[in-house]
Amino acid sequence: MNEITCYHANNVSKDILDDLKHALESTFQGLVLVEDFQTWELPPEAYHGRRRQYDATLLLEFLLEEEPSKNIKLLITTEDLFVPGMNFVFGLAQTRRGAIVSLHRLDTTDFINKEAIHEIGHVLGLKHCQLPCVMTFSNSVMEARQKSSKLCPKCKKTLGMA
Repeated sequence: MNEITCYHANNVSKDILDDLKHALESTFQGLVLVEDFQTWELPPEAYHGRRRQYDATLLLEFLLEEEPSKNIKLLITTEDLFVPGMNFVFGLAQTRRGAIVSLHRLDTTDFINKEAIHEIGHVLGLKHCQLPCVMTFSNSVMEARQKSSKLCPKCKKTLGMA
């Protein structure tokens, strides 16, 4: 069983967090979110003033450095994220350790849940998928909106859910 310790930054609404918790638990068998989402302060060192965005790689490093845990860590923030070489990212994950998801460009609950499921899929070891699947790579907001919100049978099998 995988356990996730959840964090939020910048006043993410409780309704969004409750819906996200339900979506993650219903998508991934045996996944348990521990406690309610805890508040987490974004480190100023990860902010890139010229871009007016947070460096997702640095944020994830800071998140995973704090209080080592056997639990997966998930951070939800309203801030815009980037990684070097890309204008923006919806989120970033590190296998078996944790993920961050930005709500900055995600304007519906379905869209938020879809991207969080995608990032947790990476944490659990899934790669980008070529089938109609939530694990399909999205290079734009439009592509992300169009992809499925569900795991395909191949990805479910990889996770031992089929």
